[in-house]
Amino acid sequence: MGLARSGFAQRPSASPGREEEAMDSERATNAITGREAEASVNSQRLRVQICCVPTTMMMARVTGNSMTENPGNKQVSNGAPEVHDNTGSVDAPQAEATRWALPYPGFGQALILIVALIGIEVLLTFPFVIMGLYRHPAALALPTLIGTAVIVVYGFSRTGASSGEVFPFSATRVRVSLSLLLTVIGLLIINLKITGFLVKVIPPPKGFAQLMADMVRGNQITWASILTLALVLPVSEEFLFRGLILHGFLSRYGVRKAILGSALLFALLHGNPWQFVPAVLMGVVLGWCLVRTRSLIPCLFAHIANNSIAFLTPRLELRLPAAASWMTLHPAWVNIGGLVLALSGIYLLKRLFSAQSESRTASA
Repeated sequence: MGLARSGFAQRPSASPGREEEAMDSERATNAITGREAEASVNSQRLRVQICCVPTTMMMARVTGNSMTENPGNKQVSNGAPEVHDNTGSVDAPQAEATRWALPYPGFGQALILIVALIGIEVLLTFPFVIMGLYRHPAALALPTLIGTAVIVVYGFSRTGASSGEVFPFSATRVRVSLSLLLTVIGLLIINLKITGFLVKVIPPPKGFAQLMADMVRGNQITWASILTLALVLPVSEEFLFRGLILHGFLSRYGVRKAILGSALLFALLHGNPWQFVPAVLMGVVLGWCLVRTRSLIPCLFAHIANNSIAFLTPRLELRLPAAASWMTLHPAWVNIGGLVLALSGIYLLKRLFSAQSESRTASA
């Protein structure tokens, strides 16, 4: 019993020690678990922060861009800018800068140039009208030369391009000029047919018909008429339409639209319905030739040849049905012959241009 009592008495003294050890072990385990949990939480926080860095940077970029693009954005309570959707809206100065950056001229700008040219020509013709010299070829030559020079110089200053780009004078083959001459002769006959038909449908005023007849026949001042029709008009019109205007159109609208647009404006400058369709056809052929040759030389040659033939044929009193008058309907065989000549010239030009393109590709 004594031993039993002593053993029983010692258990209480040993039990608290074990309990303390168990409690210490439990505390240590809890501490370790707490540290691991805290480390896990910190690791998760770190991952979240790391993952949020790109998003925060992206938001900072968006916020910065929004503030840069919209300096007028309002600030909300948290200090962040209130972002507005600017899709579909363009800043006026930016739109103006973009418009000025486009190649010059566009169609509307070219139309303004044409109207300005007509205004200058009318203004410079007044002195000839007052002096009674409005039938003199100089009444057409000088206003055209001065007006075109002013418009071309102004337009060229707006292009920002070199003179070689706007007014190219690359060397071309003689065969190109000869084929183009064949096309021009055929078109001249076709255009006489078209003009004669339009004259029958829409009779021109007597004063206009007489003015055109005097200028073409050259009954009074031959050399002045030759210089006006065969030199001043072709050179002025080619520099303006196949040079300045077509250069701007090709940079804006593509080849087909550029050629057709410049040809329409070229016809519009003639100022009468009887020459509109023939001028469009001639403008299309000359524009196509400039695009393929990259030179004004064949265009100048063809235009000078066209006007010279139209002037010299009646002057030399050639007994050809197509040479009688620009207001006369001609026999069918003449018109068919003109169509054959025009198509033959175009066919030869296409072959020459294709061969030229192949040689350029091979050399490149």
